[in-house]
Amino acid sequence: MELVPGSDWSERFDRLIEAADSLTVASDHYAAGSTSTFEYANLLLTGSGRLRAGVLGTSVVGLAVWDGCPGDGGGGTASAIDLWKGQNIDVEHVDLASLVSASASDSRQPQRRAVTEFGSGYGSEFTHEIKAMLFADAVGYSKMTEDQIPIFIRRCLGGVAALNDQSPHRPVHTETAGDGLYMVFPSVADAGLYALELSDLIHTADWEAMGLPADLDIRIALHCGPVFCGQDPITGLPMYTGPHTSRTARIEPITPPGQVYASSAFAAVAAALGVSGMSYRYIGRTNLAKKYGAVALFHISRSAASG
Repeated sequence: MELVPGSDWSERFDRLIEAADSLTVASDHYAAGSTSTFEYANLLLTGSGRLRAGVLGTSVVGLAVWDGCPGDGGGGTASAIDLWKGQNIDVEHVDLASLVSASASDSRQPQRRAVTEFGSGYGSEFTHEIKAMLFADAVGYSKMTEDQIPIFIRRCLGGVAALNDQSPHRPVHTETAGDGLYMVFPSVADAGLYALELSDLIHTADWEAMGLPADLDIRIALHCGPVFCGQDPITGLPMYTGPHTSRTARIEPITPPGQVYASSAFAAVAAALGVSGMSYRYIGRTNLAKKYGAVALFHISRSAASG
């Protein structure tokens, strides 16, 4: 349906895409019936604008072409405006309803897309939710002696376990594989601040005094995106998985030892939500591990205000 007959909006959109210098793809795959991908796109749009405005020394303004009606679920124009107003972002509103004549409005009421309850094709035990993810890997683990492995488990992994108990930013899910860590957090704020705590834990410990290599270090990678949340049918444990999990895993191997790197999506979501306590320094587009493509990366550190 076209609110303005003969306007050819789809053709206009295609021409804009063809003329664009660059495109940002929120998710490589679409989960049928889920609004999380659309909510995620709104966060990326807002956060990317804020990050760019910060570089230019200006402020971001939201532009919405909207009929004033509530959407049929999260991720629509109404949701974007709610996000902007909640973050005190000025909104320029092009009133779509006023551009259509009263008679046309009466005969051409905006049609609402029917939302299929997510899980109808996958099983109701799954949900599709935006989560923040962390992958970390101990640098130097493969060079440890056989006798050092139990010390590493007790001292290093035990230290991470203690951090998980004490941190106000603890993960909701943790998996380990040798020296590797995979953690899931409810928010980018929790993930980013925990990553900095984890980095401090590794860099302030006297590993040599514990019988481990003095140069023991860690790589930490962060990303955010919609993932499937459910139960692993093999282990019976919680499962958080999907393409965005894989993307996080591909960032970790290219992160320099001792650093916390995050995808541009993670930085954008954090900026969109006004997360404090972290600063983001743009690294550039970098090729991911296993030929997984290239992404823009940011270096995460504590902001000056947080000490």
